[in-house]
Amino acid sequence: MITRIDEEAGEDTCTLQLLWSRGLLPDVVPLARLPDPTNGIALQRDTRRLTISRRVAGLLWGVSEGLSA
Repeated sequence: MITRIDEEAGEDTCTLQLLWSRGLLPDVVPLARLPDPTNGIALQRDTRRLTISRRVAGLLWGVSEGLSA
């Protein structure tokens, strides 16, 4: 579960909009990390697959084990 978003994200409107549009906000349901052949991080939430960059993943705190960049 995401418990916090790093303050650095608050300085970047595009990053905040990306997180909001993908539902990656504090107190969201648990996420599962999936194998991803790209340089990003793939997540599964219900039936939806999300891919975010390692930089953006590094701004999220308290996410499922193994999600940190």
